[in-house]
Amino acid sequence: MTTGVTCGSQYYVSLGCETVSCQPDFTTAVTCAGASPLIQGSTVGAGDPCGIGIEGELWRLNVTQAGRYSFSGCGGPEAYDQRLFLFDQAGCCVSYIEENDDSCGTIGGLSFIRCVNLTAGTYFLLVSGFGAGDVGSYAINVSCCQTCTLPCTPNEGEPVCSDNYDDHFNGGCNATPPVFSTISCGQTVCGTSGTYTFNDTLARRDLDWYSITVTDTTQITWTATAEFVNNVWIISAPTCATQNVLAFNTAYECSTNSVSACVDAGTYYLVTGPATFEGVACGSKYTANVTCGPCIIPPILDDCPAGSAFNQPIDLPDSAWTFGVSDIQGGLERYESFSLATGSGFDAITFWGIQTQDSSFDPCNEEPMTFIIKVYTDSSTVGPDFSTGPTCSLNVTLTRTSANLIYTAGALVLPAYQWTYTFPPCQCCQLTNGWISIQSTSVGAPDNCRFLWGSSGGATGGSSLLYTNGVLQAAQTFDLSLCLAPCFPHNPVNNLTVYLAPGNASAWLNFTAPQAGTYYIYSTTNPNADDNPNNGADPDYTLEATQFFAAGTQSWTAGAGFTNFKKYVVTMQCE
Repeated sequence: MTTGVTCGSQYYVSLGCETVSCQPDFTTAVTCAGASPLIQGSTVGAGDPCGIGIEGELWRLNVTQAGRYSFSGCGGPEAYDQRLFLFDQAGCCVSYIEENDDSCGTIGGLSFIRCVNLTAGTYFLLVSGFGAGDVGSYAINVSCCQTCTLPCTPNEGEPVCSDNYDDHFNGGCNATPPVFSTISCGQTVCGTSGTYTFNDTLARRDLDWYSITVTDTTQITWTATAEFVNNVWIISAPTCATQNVLAFNTAYECSTNSVSACVDAGTYYLVTGPATFEGVACGSKYTANVTCGPCIIPPILDDCPAGSAFNQPIDLPDSAWTFGVSDIQGGLERYESFSLATGSGFDAITFWGIQTQDSSFDPCNEEPMTFIIKVYTDSSTVGPDFSTGPTCSLNVTLTRTSANLIYTAGALVLPAYQWTYTFPPCQCCQLTNGWISIQSTSVGAPDNCRFLWGSSGGATGGSSLLYTNGVLQAAQTFDLSLCLAPCFPHNPVNNLTVYLAPGNASAWLNFTAPQAGTYYIYSTTNPNADDNPNNGADPDYTLEATQFFAAGTQSWTAGAGFTNFKKYVVTMQCE
């Protein structure tokens, strides 16, 4: 209670107003038909176009086609505490329709607005920091999310959710009393889910709980695909009071979301549902399947192949490990230095890494994955010598092999994979020391997976480099996992001469075999053909014979005569 104030006493108030002009710094057109303009700039020394007391730059977006748009700052080029605001024309600088801070996977990092529905019209994107002093260069990639529609017919049996829905069908441990749908090994279900409000205020999501019972030690695999960003869980039972999460994962809409756990005989809960508490229409569909099998402990691929001339295997999950993005998305490219202990070059490359979403560090599945691999000599300034160009450059599509190594960071569970590229027979990269870059070039839907190269403690550290859009970044403090197999020696065939064979007007070849092995004899009638049959890939050449020869002087006679020009090339099969 307050006393001592006389009724009728006067008071004064003042109201300060600031005019927000909403004057954009830049303008760009955006469309779902190839929506890839790069919104780039710097907030260093920028103004405050929306009057929030934080430096930023405001972009006018002329959206010419309705769609679900994403705005990703995850690629850099600088890491600072970034924040994004998206306004429509009516609420420019006053009331945003979407906002994001830190969704690129690090606290105090870059931001990502994902899959927001926009009609054709004018919008405004404010690129700023989280607070005063949070400034830096930015590059915001614009892309469009594809509509996800599953063709299945729901057979779950649950009513479609709606506002104030109380789930007494398969609400699991969230229902009172707990209630589950039963599912058996090998069964597939098509269900519906969504988000809604309860008592007009509480945000809820329809999680569907399935109960499975196994009678022996079993590997349970729970896989779902949904029309929304969804979660899957495998949870221990038999009571809600003692439940424990055995496996968990998140995946974007229309992406395969799978978890697995080796369990003893008993009852377990398999759960799927939206990853968020809003924005998923009730009636949105999912398919889910459970498979069972024996618990198999797969081999762990944590070492370089036998005979490697350069050995830097991946750091294990129980050690100090790092994964660094090396992906065309964002222009991030990593290099590792190498020096071969033996051989005059290498003919196979093995490396390890993980795959994550373009917008975050959530697991991502892309199989196969495309890479560009470049090898450079060492420059005088200790780094790749870009002035002479790459000694070797490869654009390859590689199939991954599970390394059976699982890395955890907070709630993230990230499996590691191993990739290997082997040169064609008799080919290799003739460089004994220098720098090698491995960068993913995949840009696909729906996940836009990116490659993160795994670290290695097999060397002294600090001999890897990071470039962003061709600009060298701060010194790295970890090596990268890399194995290089030495070239198999393949000395050239010597003293090849061709004579007219006596009596049958055919060719008679004489040559010196440098070592015992299988040899290929090619011929061509094209006088302008080069001297390389390219292991049979050159259409100018015909393979006439495959024959084993011992080391030393050898000869071979063609099977039929000829009257026109013919050139012969002899090569050895390399192992």
